[in-house]
Amino acid sequence: MKQYIWTISFLLVFFNGWSHPLTDTVKVNQVLIVIKTDEPKKLNALYISNFLKSNYTSLSDLLTNASTISFKNYGAGGSSTISFRGTNANHTKVLWNGLSIGSSMLGLLDFSTIPTNSSDKIEIQYGAASAEYGSAAMGGVILLNTNNPFENNSNKISFSQTYASTDAAISQLNLKFGKEKIRSIFTLNYLNNQNHYRFSNYTQFNNPKQNQINAEVKSGGIIHQIYYQLNSRSLFTLHSWYQESDRNIGPPIFNRNQTAYQLDHALRNIATYSTIKNSFHRYKWTLGHNREYIRYVNRIKAGATNLELLNSKSTFDAINFEFSYGRNFVKRNEQINLSSIYEGASIADYGKYQYRFRNSLAINEEFILKNNWTIDFINRYEYALRKNLFASQISFNKKNLLKKDLAIGLWLSKNYNLPSLNDLYWQPGGNPSLLAEQGLELDLNVKYKNKSDIISLNTYYGMINNWILWQPAAIENGIWTPQNLRQVNIYGLELIATMNRKLGAFYFHTNYNFSINHAINSKSMSLNDQSVGKQLIYVPINKSSLLLKLSHQNTWFQYSFNYNGFRYTSSDNKQFLPTYLLHDIALGHLFLHQQNQYQILFRIENIGNKNIESIPFRPLPGRVYSINLQLYLNK
Repeated sequence: MKQYIWTISFLLVFFNGWSHPLTDTVKVNQVLIVIKTDEPKKLNALYISNFLKSNYTSLSDLLTNASTISFKNYGAGGSSTISFRGTNANHTKVLWNGLSIGSSMLGLLDFSTIPTNSSDKIEIQYGAASAEYGSAAMGGVILLNTNNPFENNSNKISFSQTYASTDAAISQLNLKFGKEKIRSIFTLNYLNNQNHYRFSNYTQFNNPKQNQINAEVKSGGIIHQIYYQLNSRSLFTLHSWYQESDRNIGPPIFNRNQTAYQLDHALRNIATYSTIKNSFHRYKWTLGHNREYIRYVNRIKAGATNLELLNSKSTFDAINFEFSYGRNFVKRNEQINLSSIYEGASIADYGKYQYRFRNSLAINEEFILKNNWTIDFINRYEYALRKNLFASQISFNKKNLLKKDLAIGLWLSKNYNLPSLNDLYWQPGGNPSLLAEQGLELDLNVKYKNKSDIISLNTYYGMINNWILWQPAAIENGIWTPQNLRQVNIYGLELIATMNRKLGAFYFHTNYNFSINHAINSKSMSLNDQSVGKQLIYVPINKSSLLLKLSHQNTWFQYSFNYNGFRYTSSDNKQFLPTYLLHDIALGHLFLHQQNQYQILFRIENIGNKNIESIPFRPLPGRVYSINLQLYLNK
């Protein structure tokens, strides 16, 4: 009840504070609600529209429904990890305003800890990109960026409040304010989800309905960003983000006595200085720091007592310095990047503090040829773990092919991925002799654009050698250790289509994503290895999603579905999770008052109330009802 009272008070205070000078209600004309389609510069990239972003409070849910990316959700309160083009979670790089926010200790990012309002602009880049972004970019790259606030100097406030039937409350606040030379962005997020829902326990006789237990989640974060325009050619920025969460992890349905919980704390800071000396020369210095603290406790109930089975505490630090120089000519552009990265972690299982340095040089040369042809060369050298690593990419792009709205791109890349600190130093089992994973990939993209309609077709083929896999080192000791065991072939097709039509007084929007992703193990790891020629586990071969939105003036109705194909849970592909098709609907209305906007959105997810699992024995919520209130105030 306190949450409801706080929310109502907050809305009243800000409404009165920002609207006090506007004493009269002014009648405004009805407006047509449209979805602005952003088109990224790269053919193999996709922007997530602000409309789609405002419909979701979880970044993993947003990316699942707005792209061809799939996720593994470890049940209520558990982590959420990404699978991009059939690769592992440690093969997708996530950058927040240029800073890598994945953990080099774990080798991945837990998307359940990232709120949707952590960035203004979300860009997805498909395909391996180690030459441009370095390690951990063999599947793709996700960029979480902030728009330059100097592009619009007005002061703005936006507030979003969501209540869901799982007894969840989500609050998000964004403030943009400042003067001519200095602008500030202040962001708050808060989540309190009790995860109250029922599911069928198929491990017990007659599949009884049971309540989810020990799955409460509380998280919150503060982001403060400062932009200072020193002069017409120089800009200084400072980004700071603190995020924490306290979550109980729902137990597997076959053992409801487990009472695990996890505490997460993350502090990220980025300082950048960029300057343009003249029309040809650009310089940029970046210093970033990422610190993460994780405490995981696994307990089991024994009567009225919780017996502690595991209590693990870890701290990870990454410090990144980067210098970038670029210049433009009439028919050629070039950029040089120098970076130095320090990564260190402290955990009892390492035996001592472990760290590593990574130094790299990347050179990008783009040539602009006749008839709208461009050729792009990127080469990267990195020295890490006393080894020399190389990545390169060459791409050919042609615009105005056959028709002026058709473009085609071809990419050939050589990539690498470093082992995580856990892979190297975990005791017992860590393997300091691990090699970096090596990959080759070929991508072909065809994109058609006509006004606001965009149809993009990607096809790709790749091979990853030295794939790192944990398995028992010997039968007699049973210790698991990572080894460069697999060779994996990845190939598939992706279709992304966005269409807009005006039908009389109605506006019709469609967003459709479809993918076929094969990730096949092609190397035997033992004499009787039955995983050769089989799909990797938890990678759906088929995935598709559809969003249909019908608008009339200030009101809209939205229908969407999300389809996931079979996901194998054993390496011999004999065990699997079944396909599922989820249907969602939403109804929204936008209220206008002078320069301010107020929006209300009712949403029903999983209309069919289907029991679904992303990981075996970890049920996700069935039908969920939610209401979302949003305010957009300008001054």
